[in-house]
Amino acid sequence: MDLAQLMAFAGRSEALTGTLTSHLSYASEGATSEALLANMEVQGTVRLDGGSYAGLGLAEALDAAADRLDNIDVEVAIAGLDQPVKASGGLDWRGERFALSATASPAAMLAGKPMPVQASLSGNRLSAGVTGTAAPDGAFDGRVSVRTPDLRGLLAWVGRPLGPGGGLGPFSVSGRFNATPDGLSFEETDVSLDGTSGRGEGSIQLSGAVPVIKASFALEQIALDPYLGQTARRQGRVAMPPLPPLSRRQPVGARSRSISPD
Repeated sequence: MDLAQLMAFAGRSEALTGTLTSHLSYASEGATSEALLANMEVQGTVRLDGGSYAGLGLAEALDAAADRLDNIDVEVAIAGLDQPVKASGGLDWRGERFALSATASPAAMLAGKPMPVQASLSGNRLSAGVTGTAAPDGAFDGRVSVRTPDLRGLLAWVGRPLGPGGGLGPFSVSGRFNATPDGLSFEETDVSLDGTSGRGEGSIQLSGAVPVIKASFALEQIALDPYLGQTARRQGRVAMPPLPPLSRRQPVGARSRSISPD
């Protein structure tokens, strides 16, 4: 089945194309249409091959290439309307292949309740994952993780290159996030960049005339080598004793260290 034709038949204007195939079985019982719908059982798989989607809303922020997903190959397994739905496959974004895996419980969403979700996206440049609940109004609460082996290269890839310099290599962030239409908050969030790591919490409020950002971080260790030239590293022009480990029981707050030449 051609997905573009199906979308047009349904009166949808999304730029979604591809070949849709399904192997589903249906069963129900009841004396009325309401009873038949209430007792409906659906099992099987739905697959999209060679799909594409244009309309991510990223063209203005990045470029036209960022607005598209291509070569979408995804299979959705349905074990029943009251059971989690599982999806797996892959897609291309900006010429890079990403593996996709997701599990969701649509029965909760259909009942107007937050839907448990778990999803991961993995590629050579970037990996991300979420585990939590998504509400009908678009709110999300749960754990989010993002990791890249080369932050500088990632920024250049998305069209935001930085000037020459050292550092900005391995980067990761993982923590609990709560997102609503009015803003975002995070806590128990571990951040690591080039061996410098710490933990923080904060919020971004979007309900006012201007965004209000609050954040607090405590550094566990600071690594300077990625930002020093080879000569400085050999001569040891900058020295810093190791930071003591941050106790997990200690309230999150700012920690500062002074750096002075030898």
